[in-house]
Amino acid sequence: MERNSEEVDKRKETVKKLTKIPDDEVQKKLRISYDGLIHEEREIFLDIACFFIGMDKNIACYIWDGSDFSPKAGIENLRLKSLVKIGEENELKMHDQLRDLGREIVRQESLKELGERSRLWLHDEAWEVLSTKTGTRKVEGLYFNFSSPNNQCLISEGFATMTKLRLLQVEHAKVSGKFVHSFSELRWLSWKRCPMNFIPSNLRKLCVLNLSYSYITESWMGWNYIKVAENLKVLDLSGCDKISRIPEFSANLPLEESMFKYDTFLVQWWQ
Repeated sequence: MERNSEEVDKRKETVKKLTKIPDDEVQKKLRISYDGLIHEEREIFLDIACFFIGMDKNIACYIWDGSDFSPKAGIENLRLKSLVKIGEENELKMHDQLRDLGREIVRQESLKELGERSRLWLHDEAWEVLSTKTGTRKVEGLYFNFSSPNNQCLISEGFATMTKLRLLQVEHAKVSGKFVHSFSELRWLSWKRCPMNFIPSNLRKLCVLNLSYSYITESWMGWNYIKVAENLKVLDLSGCDKISRIPEFSANLPLEESMFKYDTFLVQWWQ
């Protein structure tokens, strides 16, 4: 135990020293730590760097479990290598230089073709891939934020070629007409302020669904697909004030444990 503690202290001292080294040299030294990870740990590291900073660790672990990773062991190894930290409220934290390293690794996957990268965390880049329909099966994660005034609307056709999409985060999206799309590989869908005409079909692998502050009601057609999302572990409906009653669907989900959030209440139930 003492030896492990000494190793952790040494790694922390190394990270502090790196702040005094020029950026290029820092990236080279940090890259050595990344290259020493196994494949699953690299994927977890990149997910955090691109999307999950600030997310509750337990919720992220549901997503990685659904992706057939081993998140508990992976997070612990990343923590011991000082590549990730766990905050006081159980949130995932990462030093800015480590975040930048992760994002640069993804950028290097394809310098010219955005649709050949595994993760797109900038709205403009994700929008370019979607609107030009140039996404490929290499795309695993997308982030959109439509909060700034514009005429952009999500189009389902743009997702058609991104058949391995695992992670999708959307803010304030506008949808033209009825948006029905099969997201068969999604493990995480965060669609805050989701409109009534968005209907996500085939959510069989979905583990975490965040629809907070959405405009959906109990008559929303999407409930029919959530009812059969057999891997769903977390559902967040906080701030959905247009829902006058909670749809009855929990009994249909064969879950060992689920978290359900509505308004200011967090309820846990066991099957």
